[in-house]
Amino acid sequence: MKKVVYGILLTLLMISVVACSEEGGSSGKIKIAVAETTANDEIATRKRYLEEYIAPHYNVEFMFSESLEDSGELLDFIQNAADAGCVALIDCSTQDYVGAARQCEKFDMYYAYNGEMQEEFANGEYPNVVGAWGQSQEATAALFAQYLRQTASPTGEEGFCILSMNAPQGNSASFTIGSAALEAIAELYDFEYEEPIEEMIVSSTPIEAANSKGVKVYIYPGTLNADTLPGLQAVLQSGDYGYLIGTVQTYTSTAVVVDEIERATGKNITVMSPASMTDSLLTAYRTSDVFGNPTLDFVTVKPASAHGAVLFALVYNALTGHIDSDLQDGQVRRYTFGQFQLTDLEMVETASGWDNPDTGTWVCDYSFVDAMLAENNPGLTSDDIQRVIDDYITYDSILARVGSGN
Repeated sequence: MKKVVYGILLTLLMISVVACSEEGGSSGKIKIAVAETTANDEIATRKRYLEEYIAPHYNVEFMFSESLEDSGELLDFIQNAADAGCVALIDCSTQDYVGAARQCEKFDMYYAYNGEMQEEFANGEYPNVVGAWGQSQEATAALFAQYLRQTASPTGEEGFCILSMNAPQGNSASFTIGSAALEAIAELYDFEYEEPIEEMIVSSTPIEAANSKGVKVYIYPGTLNADTLPGLQAVLQSGDYGYLIGTVQTYTSTAVVVDEIERATGKNITVMSPASMTDSLLTAYRTSDVFGNPTLDFVTVKPASAHGAVLFALVYNALTGHIDSDLQDGQVRRYTFGQFQLTDLEMVETASGWDNPDTGTWVCDYSFVDAMLAENNPGLTSDDIQRVIDDYITYDSILARVGSGN
């Protein structure tokens, strides 16, 4: 019944929006709130994408939060957004999904968020929730495993050090990427570990992943800082590990240590890490180590505009009377993306021109957004939306669509 009420109210809203828009008044714009936890380069880029690219094209207006430090601040922001006329919330704050959905329901606002699926949403308890969105850790992990299979030696004599980071605290990216790396190494050299992978990767203390072939595999957990880097340096100083595999972005923290170890041991270390498309990534690929190789060998990245594009499309579908296009058999679903890999300077320099507010070059361009909107695609389903995401967010498809961006 509530979905019917939402549909009626929002159909009336859209009629009002069209009428006001024809009169040229700013009140004719659909107003959508955007919640963020912190401020960084990626979030600043996403804000400019929504504000400068999406808003004028789709006749919407965005209201952005300040950095939200806790769930209380998130709930206050939602109330303020409702008072300001917002009819939907895009939530990238990761503070309190269920609490945010409940608060949005109170003010008749649709809700889309970046995060894992919540049991309450899957059970249909909140009909104002239109969709979840986030990274497919499995797809990203598969890229790490594939690179290891393609580049590791036939004997495994170089050794492998895996930075499991916050896997012991339940971080899904660290757990999934670290587990995939361990599995790929075991498959490459046809051995079994003495302990289960799922237990080793969540060890809160550094351990050697002993195995039947004696291949050197080391798991080093914890956040990298001034207190923990000396321990990692001691591990690498042994010269037993030629691969350093980060499960979240680690290359900026380990760059100095790796350089020192390579110079001291004369052993090249292949560095793998998730990354953000920033100046530091360009610098890492443009800087050569003592062997003449880039200081970083393999990264996976995601477009900064992707979060904004997909979450906007989900709420826009609902606001234009097409909420069923977002749902799977009437239930909320989680849409996923896989990061794409960059393995050389040419690829990194090409990708550095994407999602550039100053040039107006966006990975998630209008063709991408339009393909996810039911207004433009009668009969659009949630599976269709997922296919669009899968097809558009790859290195090759982005290159074909927007070029180098430089």
